[in-house]
Amino acid sequence: MRRVYHPNRSDVSEALKIRETFVDRPAERQQPVPWQWPRSMREVGRCEAVMYSSDKWQPGRGRDWLEDYKHIAEGVQWLLVRPGFLLDGKTDRALDVKGPVIDLAPMPQSFAVLANVLGVQVRFYLSDGSEYSLPNASSDEGLYEIDCKHAKLGASRFPDTNDAFLVIYTAAGVELLIVGEQLAIEKDGIVG
Repeated sequence: MRRVYHPNRSDVSEALKIRETFVDRPAERQQPVPWQWPRSMREVGRCEAVMYSSDKWQPGRGRDWLEDYKHIAEGVQWLLVRPGFLLDGKTDRALDVKGPVIDLAPMPQSFAVLANVLGVQVRFYLSDGSEYSLPNASSDEGLYEIDCKHAKLGASRFPDTNDAFLVIYTAAGVELLIVGEQLAIEKDGIVG
């Protein structure tokens, strides 16, 4: 069963609305998380797709029947990561990713749990030391897949702008944020 997690009750109603829209049924429970939002994260490039496994709005199926989905970004979406989260698959060393550090204040006090995360596809920034750029989007050059084992996908809205964002988290805390001006959570799933 999926839950809505919240450190306190200040914006629970928005999290409930997002959860209930996404799964097309009432939220079943709420639970606090043992972590706090990070104060800042590094923006490392463009999020091209989010893959997840969910039991959302499938009529006639049990709640534990999961189906895999892939949301391909329809608009520009940026990926922010926790320092040290991205590791080289061969050496297990932290990747030297490029991009600006973004301050994350204010953050919501509640978010909706949407699904189990399968992975994220991203184009990492290239840097010449003073500027950041993206590889050519018409090829697979610079396209990487991030494996997010044991992670959950959540969603909320920034309190100051009301813009939707996605959060990928584990029991340890927030690992990734996906933000975009057109990003939204609707009955059909993630859009934008």
